[in-house]
Amino acid sequence: MGTAGADRTRFMPNPSASLQGASLIVRVVLVPLGITFVLQMMVSVLQMTIPVLAPVLTAEAGLAPERIGNFTSLSFIGALWFLTINAQVMPITGPLRLLQIGNLIAATGLLLVLPGTWWALLVAALLLGIGYGPTPPAGSQILATNTPARMRSLVFSIKQAGVPLGGAIAGLGAPWLAVHYGWRTAIVVIAGTVILSVVAVQPWRQRFDVNRQTALGFRPSLLLRPSILREPVRAMRLSPALLPLTYAGASFAVVQGSVFSFLVTYLVDDVGLALATAGMAFAALQIVGVAARVGAGWFADRIGSARRTLILLSVFSAAMAVLLSTIDRSWPIEAIVLVCGTAGLAVASWNGVYLSEVARVAPPDAVGDATAGSTFFVFIGYVIGPSTFAALVQVTGSYSPAFWTIGALVLTAGGVLWRLEARRT
Repeated sequence: MGTAGADRTRFMPNPSASLQGASLIVRVVLVPLGITFVLQMMVSVLQMTIPVLAPVLTAEAGLAPERIGNFTSLSFIGALWFLTINAQVMPITGPLRLLQIGNLIAATGLLLVLPGTWWALLVAALLLGIGYGPTPPAGSQILATNTPARMRSLVFSIKQAGVPLGGAIAGLGAPWLAVHYGWRTAIVVIAGTVILSVVAVQPWRQRFDVNRQTALGFRPSLLLRPSILREPVRAMRLSPALLPLTYAGASFAVVQGSVFSFLVTYLVDDVGLALATAGMAFAALQIVGVAARVGAGWFADRIGSARRTLILLSVFSAAMAVLLSTIDRSWPIEAIVLVCGTAGLAVASWNGVYLSEVARVAPPDAVGDATAGSTFFVFIGYVIGPSTFAALVQVTGSYSPAFWTIGALVLTAGGVLWRLEARRT
């Protein structure tokens, strides 16, 4: 009897242990995930506001609508510059403070759009990019330190879901505010909301920035040294898998950057939709992208392979790029929104899976450096993509060749990842 009782006790659930386990998950995983998610979402709202309001902003500045691609490229040049200095800055500030600084710089950049001139757009785009730059390495450092390996793809993907959610907020909110209160009011409201979010996460600063190396000191001259350009190249040597992963990420970035930058302009300028309707289609892409990023992370963890997940997404992205090129004014609005939403499954879902795989192959103490180095080259895709897309539209007089070109490129990413996966197995 005593033995049977002991056996029953051994296999009975322990409510106290369950509560402690749940508390541990909240404290160790959900808090850092929530903070990085919110700051990722907010900086993405800032980034997406200019493409969403592109028809209004380019008209105000006296520019052709497709010129928005050049401003998007300039924004990512700003992000590229930051990624070269990440190794000098993040050890001193800590990752959470760096995320706060980035959001504030980006909010300042958006406010500089207010004059409505071409030079204001140029400066704003550069600052928006610099402000976005800390997001991948700082967010990855916080999550890699606080996430169990078995949950990494899912957690990173949830954090990256803040990007399309931010885009959805911009796609729905910015046009509505612009139509009802003017585009300048929209800019001020969005920037002010981001500043409030930066203040809100301050109580957690000491927890996540505990390993700051304040003794290093900060020298502004380090930020302009030509030698900083060697840092991303050095980071590529941290793992032999980083180079092919980075090529794949850059190819995905060309597609994502082009679609995010031009979808509203394409739907307004070429298809003939109203700004609010085009913004709704853009929001559909982004909203679906939120679920798609989480779903892609879950799927990658489920099958045990981020690489195979990315291979599937490369084929899907190519197909959706081609399908977007076929949209016509004769289509029902519902069909256009449906296609744009489906495109979000493909072009907006890969980022978290890619970042989790970079974190997996990098040395544990160099996740931030590996992420910064790889993201540097991925962001080159964001620079080249929209500018090349704009050039193809200008040269051919049509959006179709541009969509077909980016679709062909992302297929090559699938081929590179296939070879990498074949070598591992």
